[in-house]
Order: sequence, then structure tokens, then C-alpha cells
Amino acid sequence: MPSVMRPSCLAARLGVLALLAAGSMSARAADSSKANTIYSQNDLELILKTQRARLPRFPQILDALGLKDGMTVVDIGAGTGQLTYAIAERLHGTGKVYATDIDPMLVNYVAAQAREQKHANLEAVLVTPVGLDEFYTKHKFDLVLLYNTDTYIRNRVAYYKKLRESLNPSGRIVIIESESTPNRSFYVEDVKDWNGLVKSLKDEPIDTPYGKHFRRSLGPLLTQYSADDPFLKRMIVFHLNRILDVKFFADLTDKLEFKDGLAFTEEERPIAVWMLHRLALDGVLDRDLSEIDIRRYRQMQLLNKLLLIQKYRPFLSSTGQSPYYSLSPESVWYTRHDYRVRELTNAGFSLSSKHPLVPFWQIWTFEPSARPDESRPSGE
Repeated sequence: MPSVMRPSCLAARLGVLALLAAGSMSARAADSSKANTIYSQNDLELILKTQRARLPRFPQILDALGLKDGMTVVDIGAGTGQLTYAIAERLHGTGKVYATDIDPMLVNYVAAQAREQKHANLEAVLVTPVGLDEFYTKHKFDLVLLYNTDTYIRNRVAYYKKLRESLNPSGRIVIIESESTPNRSFYVEDVKDWNGLVKSLKDEPIDTPYGKHFRRSLGPLLTQYSADDPFLKRMIVFHLNRILDVKFFADLTDKLEFKDGLAFTEEERPIAVWMLHRLALDGVLDRDLSEIDIRRYRQMQLLNKLLLIQKYRPFLSSTGQSPYYSLSPESVWYTRHDYRVRELTNAGFSLSSKHPLVPFWQIWTFEPSARPDESRPSGE
């Protein structure tokens, strides 16, 4: 995976190296059999900047987790541990918090930070990238957290079935991810003001990123058809969705910064910055679309959708979680039949709650379902 070229500060780099050296012995990264270095030391600065971009979301997440003093919590795929530190602090130094990851460099970093920030209840753990590591089977947890990690797990049903055995009787699994793929699309039902949207498209200068992608394709249609014409509506939605599948975001960014004038909300900006940095970290900026995997492709789609939403927000529906999630019958069906709920159900869990984390994300909480023998009255 190519590294992203960027300026670095030698003093900061040396400081990070010192932290890694100080904390390396307190993590399980010394287990060479689990070595799975994904990123280089040069990537650490961007990794930190990427994961810290999500910090404004943490208070809402922490409230949704229902943390209580004395709990045992594991953050699977903790990365640089930004959320893990917040969990350890919310527990007031009680209980135990494990930050697990498959990258030794990141595990060493978290171990060093735990010492630096004096989180005595936090331990960084290196785990295998294949299957459920034996570490999980040797412990019992009150809360298992997967933040933007679920989609990286292979054979998820088998993984969660095995993980179920590591939960305490009242234990829970919390997954924070975006909804299913179809919700990345726009539908005719998502526009509430067609007159306003058509006028905006007509008035857009052709030399802007939006004009380049819309005016050249839709120009003649915008004058030939009225705003309430079904054909024009379908064509506008078609081109909105077409833009989701190209590197549209590159026209509105300068290196790793968004250009001026974008109307993100306070909730949108952190996740937009995170998505941009995530794409840069994974080399998407330097690759052809045919060379990126489906996870990065979907991340790009969400960033492009957010850039379209902030531009055309006045004309889009705002009921519920719209404009982030479509109100179309197709989209509603896919949301109700989300594969994540189906997989966890097959693994022996039931959905106990679901909270929005705008934009795009949801907080799913799953509890173990009672097995048949567990539901029988005593004495049978």
C-alpha cells in the first residue's frame, strides 16, 4: 500500500518513536507470530490526524454505550486508541479496557499512550488478522465495541458466534457503521423542491466542479423539460448517482484540505475530514478506481454524497435522517432487512437498540438471544 507523501516534523517524529519505545513492552506486540504491520512509521502522523477527526462524535457514542464503573470493555480494531482513551476515562480508572488491533505499530502506540496518559485500566493487545484471536476466548466482556471494523471481518457469523461465548451474562456487542450499500444512492423521493434544484443546476457556472459534472450532461435537458417532468427528474437523479462513482471529491479538495465555501454542518465536517484522510491513507488518491477495493469505493461514495448534500441541501428532504438516508421504498426495504441484523441474528444475537450517528452512521446494540435450553423453566 503506497504511503501518502506529506511534510513531516523531525522533532514530532522522534517524540513518537520515543513513546513507542517506552510502551512496547506493555503490549503484546512482541509476539512476532502475530506481526501484521499494515502501515509504515511514516503513516502514523496521518493515521492520528484521521482518527482524531472523529473526536467530536465521541460524547454521543459514549452516552450510547451505557458505560458503568467496573465494566470490562474491548475495542476491536482500536487503531490509535482515540475512542479507547475516552472509554477508559469515562470508567474513572475502574474496570478494564482492552484496545485490540492487528497492527503492531498501532498497538505499541496505544500502549505508550496509556502510560503517558496514566490510564492504568487500559491495555493494548495485538491480535491475529484471521478469525477470532484466542485472546478474546480467554476473557469475559461486558461490552464489545466495533467502530468501523465490522466490514473488515471475514465469516462474520462464525466470528460473532464464537465471540458470544466471551460475553458476560449481561454483555453486549455495539457496532458503529454505516447502513447498507443501497442507501448511498439518491432517489426521486429524496428531492422536495424540484423547481429550486433545477434552477440551481441551470444557474451553476460551467467552470465549477458542480457545473462541470452537471451542466455539460444536463444542460439541454434543463431547458427542454419542466421541473416537474418525470423524465428530467430521473435524469437528474441518474447524474447525482453517477457522480458518486467517480473521484468527484478531488475537485473540491486541495491535498488533504477541503476548499473554502463548503456548507458542512458541525456534524458533517468531522466525518468528511475523516473520510478524506481515510481515502488518502489507503492510497485512493493515487490509484485508478479499478485498483481500489469495495470498502474504499463505498467510502468514496459516501464522501461524494456528503459533498452533494451540502451543496443541494435546501432542495432535499429532511424528514428523519434524510438527506443522508433515502426515503424511497427500495431504500426503506434494505434498511429494514439490513444484512448486519441478519448476520447477528444467525450468530445468536438480537437487536436491542439502534441510534443514529449522523451523517450516515448508526449505533447498533446487540444482546445474546436466549438459547432454547436457557429459556426452559428450571426443573424441566
